[in-house]
Amino acid sequence: MFKRLPPLVKMISILALLIMLAMLAGCKKEQPNPEPADLYAPVKECNLLFKENIAQGFDCVMAIGPKLVDFGFCNQLDNPYNETGNLTEDFKSLCIIKVATYQKKEEFCPYIQSDTPEKTRSYRNTCVQDVAIAKQDNQICSLVQSSDGKTGKGTNEYDFCIFKFATELGDSNSCNELQNTLMQGMCINYAKENNASNAINQTA
Repeated sequence: MFKRLPPLVKMISILALLIMLAMLAGCKKEQPNPEPADLYAPVKECNLLFKENIAQGFDCVMAIGPKLVDFGFCNQLDNPYNETGNLTEDFKSLCIIKVATYQKKEEFCPYIQSDTPEKTRSYRNTCVQDVAIAKQDNQICSLVQSSDGKTGKGTNEYDFCIFKFATELGDSNSCNELQNTLMQGMCINYAKENNASNAINQTA
């Protein structure tokens, strides 16, 4: 459109156009950087629910596994204590179990620390058991610990882990790990029933 204009007018027109473009560019608002994600948000949500309704708080922790990137955030949960100072619900331990199970990391389980050695051992064993099922690897059951410090085969805790693993997944072959023949027979029956039930559900 500048072809028919005199050189001076053409130059002024081009300069005006450039100035206008520069002004328009300056008017564009810079996009603010997005706010960093609040990694503690799931924990804060559960803590708020604890104050309003302990049952809803419990449900919140039960569903917290996929929401946390690291089990360390579980330590920020508010555990409730009764009037005598005894722990009534160990939400911190439950939280670690849920994160470990979701991420399939049995190495998280030893970090569980409850208010008594017995509770600590119980929560850790539950964590190991749940991760074993999540990973579909019964060898992880060898990490459970008995009250006298023994681990793996030969302990009731190991048998319980294998029993839970086999019946939950419908894996009757894992029942052969059990030394108690009565428990082994029950395990095989329950595992087969669960396997058949799962097959029906998949075809439904």
